Amino acid sequence: MFAISASGNAQDYFNTDALHILSLAQDDHGLYAGSSDGALLYRITARNKAEVLYDFPGDEVTALSVNAGHIAVAANHFKGKKIIPKAPAVSAKKPANATPEKKKVVSKPGEGQIWLVAEDGSALSNY
Repeated sequence: MFAISASGNAQDYFNTDALHILSLAQDDHGLYAGSSDGALLYRITARNKAEVLYDFPGDEVTALSVNAGHIAVAANHFKGKKIIPKAPAVSAKKPANATPEKKKVVSKPGEGQIWLVAEDGSALSNY
């Protein structure tokens, strides 16, 4: 994740092993980030200073909302795996600007839950 100054300069702000940060929210206690790859909720309090506030039983945190001392979190758990067929090798006969063939993506069946997380890291699943 990067921080961008008013003059447009970007600097590294937070690093994680997750492939993606999917959601962000902020309050007076810090910046919250929800990850893919394990459904972690981070509280980031300064540059490269963060803690895992909660590790959800799922695969990703897709949405965050901070209100009245609680964080509402949408977390998904997938039962199957995403299947993306390999793209065919580029033929020497095709021009470089040829339109690539579309890949089929099979959706991952799963389920989502809404959680409420308190500032102390305790969590309650309500849906």
